[in-house]
Amino acid sequence: MALGEKPAPPSPPPAPSLRHLPGTRRANQIQQMKTYQLRCIAPDGAIVREGEFPSIQAAWDRANDMGSRWFFYPVCVVTGASRSDRARVLDCPNGLKDYAQGRTLRSVCAMFARNSQAVCDWVNGDAPLILEN
Repeated sequence: MALGEKPAPPSPPPAPSLRHLPGTRRANQIQQMKTYQLRCIAPDGAIVREGEFPSIQAAWDRANDMGSRWFFYPVCVVTGASRSDRARVLDCPNGLKDYAQGRTLRSVCAMFARNSQAVCDWVNGDAPLILEN
């Protein structure tokens, strides 16, 4: 810089990333990912999807108001929005948390199929749930 010359003005701040602005495609994708599904599992490992919900509590509210379907699919779990059996179990009944929470739906269903009598006894209140991996 020469004597008497003014310094250059500071450069403007960088433009904000569009990924974090509301109304952009990325923000819409993130909002769409924040949905949950209620999955009902039969003791033999068969599953039924009961719907998509905006919160885990909304999914449990639906489970409490299921009618007679609970008889055939007595165990309900809440998974992420993935429609495949690779969705992770995010919430489940207390007796099942040690076995299912954080696992894929596929592995939980396979565990149920291998231990169907133990699952039936647990659902009927005859015994605590003890599953063999």
